[in-house]
Amino acid sequence: RPSLQAATGEFASLLRRASARASAAARAADAAVSAAHAVRVRGPVFAALGLHAALLLLLPIPSEASSLDRALGTARAAGKQEEEEGDPSPLSILLAAAPVLLVAWPPLLACAARPLPLRLGRPPELVQTGALGLLFLSSALSVSAVLTLRTCLATAPHSLCTHASFAWSRNPICVCSVGLALSLSALLPSVASAVGTVWLALHLGRQVGGPEERRLAEAFGESWRSYAEEVPAVGSLESLAIAALLITGCGVLLHALLPAAVLPGEA
Repeated sequence: RPSLQAATGEFASLLRRASARASAAARAADAAVSAAHAVRVRGPVFAALGLHAALLLLLPIPSEASSLDRALGTARAAGKQEEEEGDPSPLSILLAAAPVLLVAWPPLLACAARPLPLRLGRPPELVQTGALGLLFLSSALSVSAVLTLRTCLATAPHSLCTHASFAWSRNPICVCSVGLALSLSALLPSVASAVGTVWLALHLGRQVGGPEERRLAEAFGESWRSYAEEVPAVGSLESLAIAALLITGCGVLLHALLPAAVLPGEA
């Protein structure tokens, strides 16, 4: 009986070691697949993040409601009266910047071949296609919306900007920012980027739907109320349907153009 118990214990120990080795091999294979996927998509990801960083630093959008914008001095550059609100507190700046950092930090780590904390695995091919299309469309429309608004502010600073992308959404820049965050979270999923995307959407919705639109209503009166009744905050059903078609087309094209993911040892 003692020899039988020893044999049983040895067999159980062998099973545990074999299971541990199999689990370690599966984790290593999964990490290799995720790393190869990150290398495959890092070109579009770096390009989109670099473009939005350049827009934020070189072509900032004036906003008295955004603590981050006021900290960058955009309200003063637009000739606004910052004294009404005073300088933003460090806490308000941190809360405004935190969701952006949560969204951008994990993709940058993944694309730099660093282990991605709390990653959620490699997305399916269909999700990758949609995320690539949304990444491209969000970036292109964001540039267009920023240039449109800055042109309006330069040529007619006391009039509402209601053409181009502002004819289908009252907040195209915010919509594109959330679209970028959503595409990054879907393309290189992690818990941090998912939390950052939700936080960013709630933060921008609270900022734009509250103080910014109240200021616009006070400044433009009936013109703003008529515009707000005609143009939805996010976008009309027609514009969203067109955006979905563009996302699909751009995603299919980009997915086909990107090189296939190469696992270690296959190069």
